[in-house]
Amino acid sequence: MAETGTNVMKWNKGEILGGPGRLVVNDDISLRPTRISDVMELTAPYALKEGWRDLGATQEGINISRGFDTEDFEIDQSVQPIDKTVSSFTTSLSTTLAQDSIQNRQLSMIGGAIKENSATLGEAVALTAPTLIGAKLIKVSDVTAIKKDGFIIVEDETRQVANVDTATKTVTLKKALEKAHEADVSEEKSVTPITELGTKDIGYGAPSDITHFQAAIISKMDDGTLRLTVFYDVMLSGDEVETTYGKDKKVLPLSLTAFPVDDLSEDENVYKEFQQTI
Repeated sequence: MAETGTNVMKWNKGEILGGPGRLVVNDDISLRPTRISDVMELTAPYALKEGWRDLGATQEGINISRGFDTEDFEIDQSVQPIDKTVSSFTTSLSTTLAQDSIQNRQLSMIGGAIKENSATLGEAVALTAPTLIGAKLIKVSDVTAIKKDGFIIVEDETRQVANVDTATKTVTLKKALEKAHEADVSEEKSVTPITELGTKDIGYGAPSDITHFQAAIISKMDDGTLRLTVFYDVMLSGDEVETTYGKDKKVLPLSLTAFPVDDLSEDENVYKEFQQTI
């Protein structure tokens, strides 16, 4: 876009940008994306490529920080330094995760492996009347094992029970069904009470090695083009993470340090940006 403005003052509105980013991660630090489509499909629903996963909603933006330290170079013949040399470079990435998923807690609080435990199921009963999409009332052959505030599975849809009418054998669901279901015939039984929900468990300890991973930010410009920023090798910075059980929503601070990789030149071995052009 050409410069706009009048007289002395000039600006380019197309380069005045803002808006949120999509933060994604990948456990494989050997990846070297060379285009945006290596990370994400470029058309709806913009699915991530294999290995990448979303960290979801964030608060107060996703921040990239770059800095370096220098040391003075002095000689006997001058009372002030005649040059500076770069002694260290730092690149960091920080945000606050608003989605308190077990995967995000594993990442931000250095959790162990996530283990899944199956639900305990009761004896299935028959659906005695067909249901439409959006139905909250279902009729079954037996409600003995179905409890208020418990859960049931209607074919492949899991729903919490709002109420049970033992006289009419009618179950009221807290959330409507998304599919239509035919009444069971013969020996078919498609409604299963859940005695105890399945669980995911995760432990937190004091590991000696912290996992490195890859991170990327995907953003959309005002003109509809995309920008991708890929950090080749990051790990948690070690800053203390505090999460609060209170009146406000729980959030997870996330602070990452980026490191150079050894298979790229030193002027592009920490992170790289890809910006679409029109």
